[in-house]
Order: sequence, then C-alpha cells, then structure tokens
Amino acid sequence: MIFFFLIGALTSKPYAFTIRPWELQNIETVDVFDSLCSNIRVEYKNSDIIRVLPINNEFINEEWISDKTRFGYDSLKRWRFIYPMFKKNQMFYQTSWSNLFAFLKKKIKIDNYNHIIIKTGPFSDIETLISVEYLSNKNNKIILNNESNINFDLVNYFLNVKKLKKNKIYLFIGNNLRLENPLLNVQFKKLNKNKTILIAYIGVKCDINLKMFHLGTNLKVLKNILEGKHYFIKMIKNFEKDKFNITKSFKEKIWIIFGKDFVNRININNVNKFLQNCNTNNFFFTFLTESVGKINLLSLGIKNFKIFNKNKINLYYILGCENLKNFNYNDFIIFQGHHNDKIRKWSNVILPTVTWIEKSSLYFNCFGFLQKSNFIFKYPYKTRLDWKIIKMMGVIFDLNVLDLNSSFIYTRINELVPKFKNYIYNYNKSSKYIVKYIKKYSKNFYFVEEYPFNNYYPFYCFINSIERSSKTLSFVMLTLKKQSSNFY
Repeated sequence: MIFFFLIGALTSKPYAFTIRPWELQNIETVDVFDSLCSNIRVEYKNSDIIRVLPINNEFINEEWISDKTRFGYDSLKRWRFIYPMFKKNQMFYQTSWSNLFAFLKKKIKIDNYNHIIIKTGPFSDIETLISVEYLSNKNNKIILNNESNINFDLVNYFLNVKKLKKNKIYLFIGNNLRLENPLLNVQFKKLNKNKTILIAYIGVKCDINLKMFHLGTNLKVLKNILEGKHYFIKMIKNFEKDKFNITKSFKEKIWIIFGKDFVNRININNVNKFLQNCNTNNFFFTFLTESVGKINLLSLGIKNFKIFNKNKINLYYILGCENLKNFNYNDFIIFQGHHNDKIRKWSNVILPTVTWIEKSSLYFNCFGFLQKSNFIFKYPYKTRLDWKIIKMMGVIFDLNVLDLNSSFIYTRINELVPKFKNYIYNYNKSSKYIVKYIKKYSKNFYFVEEYPFNNYYPFYCFINSIERSSKTLSFVMLTLKKQSSNFY
C-alpha cells in the first residue's frame, strides 16, 4: 500500500490509457487554485486538457503540485457561461453583446442607481483589477467593496521565503495548512524535519502531518500567550535553550499566521485596534489568504473601500465573486465570470469571460512573486477578456474610457508595483522578544471569544464553483463523505 502512494502521482487514472504521449502538446503556465500559484505544464490535444504536471521551481512549488491542480482541470469546460444572457420572467435568454449592452444602457439610465458596487473574485488577475481601479477613479458612484476590511498596513499578507527558512517559532491561528495551502505545508514539513523550528496552533484539532503542538480551540489561549501566562512561553524558552543556548530572553520573533477562519468569525474593527497596538518588533503578523485574487488586490494597493447605504437600490457588478450578502431583492446584479452556481439565480445579467488558461495574465502569489500565465488555446467564440468587458461597461456608465488599453494597464502596473517591493523584505533582524513587554498589549485584546473555532474546510475540494463543477473532485468528495478513503 505504501508503494502505491509513492507512485500515485505517476499513475493518474483520468489520464491512463486515454492518449499517446507523442500526440500531446504542452505549454508552461501557472495555477491559480490557491494563493501559491504553482508552476505547471499543461498537456493538451486540440482544445482538451489531458493532464497537468508540475514544473520544478525551487522558490515556489519545487517539484510538487496539489491534488486540486492535478485533477481539477476538467472543470474549466463544464458548467461554464459561454453566451451573454439576461433574465426575463425568472428565465435566462441568450443574446448578442450589442443587444445586451443596449439593454444595460437603457436600464441604468432609467433606474439611476444610488451606487455601483464592484466586487472582485478569487481568480481576478492584475489587468482586471487595474481596470476596476480605473473605473472607480472616474466616478464617485462606483465603489470597490470588500467584505473583510482588515487594515493590511499593520500586517503582512506575503510569506517571505528567505524569512520563512530563518524564523524558528510559528503560531498558526484558525487555519488548516494541509487543506488551505498543501504546498506551503510541504515547506513547513521540510523545516520541521530538521527539528530547528517550534510550531504550535490554535484551532480545530485536525489530522496534520507536521509536528505541531495543539494549544487550544479558542482565542483565550492567544490572550494568555500575550500576557506571558501560557505554558507555550516556557516551551519557547526551553526550545531556545536546547537549540541555541539562549537563557535570558527570546532572540527570535513569534511569527503568528492567521487563517481565514479567524478573519470570518472576528469583529474586524477590534482586530484592527489590536493590530495597531501590537504592531511592534515583538511579533510578526501574517494573514494567509487562500485566493490569488485577494493578494492581487492587496499588492496593488487598491483600497477604494467605501461605506454605502444598502437600504437604497444599488447596482452590483460582480467579477467572479460568489459571496454576495445583505443585498436587496430590488438591486440589479450583473455577474461577469465563467463559472457560478451560487448567486446565479440572483443575477439579472451574465457576461461570460475567459478562464486563466485562455489568456495571458499577471498574478502575485503568497510569496510576493509576480508571475505570468500563458495563453494555451482559444476561448469560446462569445466570451471576452475581463478588462475589455470592463471597458465597455465604462461606456455604459457614461465614462470616458478611450485611454484604457493594454499599454495603459502595464504602465499603471509599473507605477503601483514598486510600492511594495521593499516592503516584502523589510524585516528587523535585531529585534528581541521580551516577555515583560507583552502585558501592556493584552489590554487591547478586545476580540477574545468563548466559543471554539469551527472546521471551516469540511469539504475543501468544493470551495468555489469551479471546483464544484469538476467530475474528479466530485468523486473525491463522495468518497470522503462515505469515509472510505485512506487519504488521511
């Protein structure tokens, strides 16, 4: 059985006995199923992807890829939108782009909506986000909305590879690294084998393959650690004494990594207060984002988040996002994307776009590397590139968008990118962690809660609609439900 798992990556059942290797064409690109953006080689015939293999990149994914990357490619052609559609009498009808834009022009002019709220999704590339920023700067009615308004000036959302290998003490809060980011879990597993790092976690007790100390399931544990009352402080002292012969104070920072479960269940204003008071050299905070679209949004510094009145009639312009909450039934919803099985029934208009394998786009990953995906094969006839649709929507909103083109987008990227190049590697190596300094920060810990963390990833293969439309991943989830899999 062990031998089977060793060669399992080489004997992919969806690929076995389907085609001869010399019939395949291959192109190197990047994967966007998670925030690591693994380097992959897509092998295809005609317009069908046959298999996905890893490309060796020592700085990102090394020689590994996740199961989603390896087996989720079949979803890119299933249950996707390929025609422009509008809703009438609770039914969707196909139409042409010209007729649909004429309908939208008339609808927006007559209704005169209070605000135009733009929400971006987990797979948004940099070109799309630059176009969104362009529209929001042109009109005050256009609002770029984000549900988790954490002040990311106080924390980092990149995991520096150099610092990852040098730091010695880690504390995970509200995340399951094996499911959220399997390849990042491999990085920690290699560090863990050397027995030179100390890892602990607060959250749901789960099946993990790292040597980690489970400290508890609620945030009271974190409060006790910050006050210096928890036994984890003594563990750090003993660890440094054994490994580095340090007895007086902690030489290393405690790197606290927050997961999505932490962000979802905590009052954001209280989190920002806490981070503002604890943003010192004693700690290093990182929010591990699961989607590449969120990292792109943050890395470009696009923070045009405004408060709007949800009680008035608004127009929602959704770019691949599936989490639409607290909207009115009278609101007009435009969905732009290629897959959607959650808010499709609430959408009034659907604008079909291309997937990441059908375009050449830029993405940032959780390590702060800028990567470019490659065009593999032609997209369906009626679909369009995201930023070109956004340009047409700017015309409908009566904006002058003549200067929005590919050269403007790349010029704007060059203006925004240098803002954070030095910020990623800004790390004060001489800082020391002293226990007596912790107590004054614990007074600002407003968001301690009694109830424990929930298991946020019970069905980790079904997080978004693209994964839910995959035959292979559906079979995996059925197997896990029956508890007949020996994966764990």
